[in-house]
Amino acid sequence: MKNKIIGLSIGIFVSLVIVIIISILVSNSGGAPLNIDIAIRDFFYSIRGEKNGIIYYLFRIITDFGYIYAAIITIIIVLILTRGNNKTVAYILGILLMILINYVIKDIYSRERPLKGYRWMVETDTSYPSGHSTTIGFIGTYFIFLFYDSNYKKVFKIICYVTSGLLMLLVPISRLVLGMHYFTDILSGLSCGILVGLLMVLFTIFLKKIGVLEKPLFDMIVDYFKNKKNKDIE
Repeated sequence: MKNKIIGLSIGIFVSLVIVIIISILVSNSGGAPLNIDIAIRDFFYSIRGEKNGIIYYLFRIITDFGYIYAAIITIIIVLILTRGNNKTVAYILGILLMILINYVIKDIYSRERPLKGYRWMVETDTSYPSGHSTTIGFIGTYFIFLFYDSNYKKVFKIICYVTSGLLMLLVPISRLVLGMHYFTDILSGLSCGILVGLLMVLFTIFLKKIGVLEKPLFDMIVDYFKNKKNKDIE
């Protein structure tokens, strides 16, 4: 347990440092793209081809996994997997915290998105950090923990790890391909999501330690009605 806490703490620290450094750089530039932003933006513009081609439709589908409604939909999945125990509480709290952090930072920086004529989607909010990257960073991180700390067969765990890892890579890339974000937007957003995910893993461990909802809520409800039925019979 001690090693697990140390590992999570290091991950939280590294994620936080990345967000802080990028935020300082973006602030010092007045929101203007950094050299690395321009280089990576132009690279993706040069390889993506014309809009409405296969690359557009492929990454348009991939990017949907980073919308906030995707995170909300996953609450149902977490409820089914955990039957409403303390992991569900931590997951819902993580989504709320993720939304709050992303909203506050976006409002503070108000960074304009990349060149309007090259955007393949229409979105009206600001660019820094990438909300899609934040969302998938959180979902991927917590789902990896969810399956790691479960009794599912190894093959299911591996499928979850690979799927989560791929989405954590491809969703941010989709934002670059679609021309909606700079590299620093997605790197900071992904780091924010991972940060919140790791914090919620620690919070889950804490809830488990103090015995909060260690027994799934669904099971408690079933037991209640069973006991009530038995009393009625008596």
